[in-house]
Amino acid sequence: MFLARGTLLSAALISLGLAAAACGGSGPAATPVPTETPLTVDQVVARSGAVMNELSTFRFKLSHEVGTSAFLPGIQVEDTVGRIHVPNKLEIEFTGLFGDFPINVDFIAIDDVNYMTNPLTDVWEVVDTEVSPIAFFKPDEGIRQVLSSISEGRFEGRQGDVHRIAGRMPAESLGPLMGETVEGNIVDVELEFDAESFHLTWLRIAGRVIPSDDPEVVRIVTLSHFDQPVMIEAPEIIP
Repeated sequence: MFLARGTLLSAALISLGLAAAACGGSGPAATPVPTETPLTVDQVVARSGAVMNELSTFRFKLSHEVGTSAFLPGIQVEDTVGRIHVPNKLEIEFTGLFGDFPINVDFIAIDDVNYMTNPLTDVWEVVDTEVSPIAFFKPDEGIRQVLSSISEGRFEGRQGDVHRIAGRMPAESLGPLMGETVEGNIVDVELEFDAESFHLTWLRIAGRVIPSDDPEVVRIVTLSHFDQPVMIEAPEIIP
């Protein structure tokens, strides 16, 4: 009888121990950690397109890893920086070469009036739209076309604070950034998007875009200062 009672007591204790173990002991039950679902290329690009389309102001820089850009006859542009106030104000400055002569030129466009510093005298002048790169240089339209024309997109995942995507696109899509483009040519692109805001912040373009391009040309476009105050005013014109 004593043996039976001891056996029953041992069995009861073992059962209680197993039950406690199954319930995680005396501590609180662990809360499952949700797993973040990776975004696709189309989702990242679509979110960025919606965000970039709503911008009122931003800054940009166009530079070259290889080659230069011919914005005007005889002028080879190396670096361009500028500010945009959508839809009717643009201010840009570029450095480059006029033949072998280094130049620094400023442009301002307000509504339909274009101003440019003479590359030889540095004096502001009102210029005809037909001879001004501002006639085609429309970064806000260019960014929208870039985001809407990416093909063969490869999502390389989130790297720190950015999403990186690589793909291809027609050179014609860069017309608002570069003017006359090479018809039918395809360029390779890499893009970086802020992982939180989905702003497009960096774009690398490899390949001929305009007819005067070197086949190995590589351009870099960076975007920043989104929706921050911008003051763009007409310069003083000396008669």
